[in-house]
Amino acid sequence: MPFNFDIDALSIETGISSEKLSKNIIVYTAMSTVFPLLEISGCEVGLFGGTALNMIYFGKKQRLSYDLDIFSYSASALSILKKAGAKVKYSGMMPANMKRPSARLDYSGAVIDLVNAEKGMEKPQKRQAYSILYYYRQLIPPVVVPSYSLEYLLAEKTMALLDRNELKDIYDTWIGCNLIEDTPKYARYLRAIAKKRDIKDIAAYADYRIAHMLNNIDYYEKKDIETINKASAFIMLKSIRTFLDAMI
Repeated sequence: MPFNFDIDALSIETGISSEKLSKNIIVYTAMSTVFPLLEISGCEVGLFGGTALNMIYFGKKQRLSYDLDIFSYSASALSILKKAGAKVKYSGMMPANMKRPSARLDYSGAVIDLVNAEKGMEKPQKRQAYSILYYYRQLIPPVVVPSYSLEYLLAEKTMALLDRNELKDIYDTWIGCNLIEDTPKYARYLRAIAKKRDIKDIAAYADYRIAHMLNNIDYYEKKDIETINKASAFIMLKSIRTFLDAMI
């Protein structure tokens, strides 16, 4: 996918470094190749994680994400990507808390985490994903990818936030909480994901983990994420806690 823009000028306008914008473009370019290739080969897959949330749902508020998390429903997906030039960097059970057969690959500089899908998951549907550069008057068309509803992706992201306590997950959950409309659907997904991970009381778990993050707020306030939509970690966490208290 050819691009024609002044990345240094975009860096000044967005406040995001040229290096990080370039890394994000590599991921976006990989998306435009990987998903058509898998579709033509008859592989059912779905984009999930931070890249899906940000590029599909967050618009200009999106955070730059540098990898592709893909649920695979097809046993042949890995071999097809390898034939297309992807290099396997890791193969095993990943991520640890999900314990699903997985592989991490490098595809033309983009990291792909290919994770086996579980039975009973929401089925992916074709959706449009937008580069952040699209919102800065650049001629970059959306890429059509198979992915999931905002409710499902946000439930997965909320659990990721509670499990690993990272600033990027705080941001994604905060933005998602302010966009979601079908809150009962989200709550059902969150409870189902917690049950699969043997978390018996998701409300207590969420309260404990968020309290832990708030007690270490200085750690997060010193960090930064690649987005034009800035907010303090304290404000984001307090908003998430209020949202979850109402949901679960």
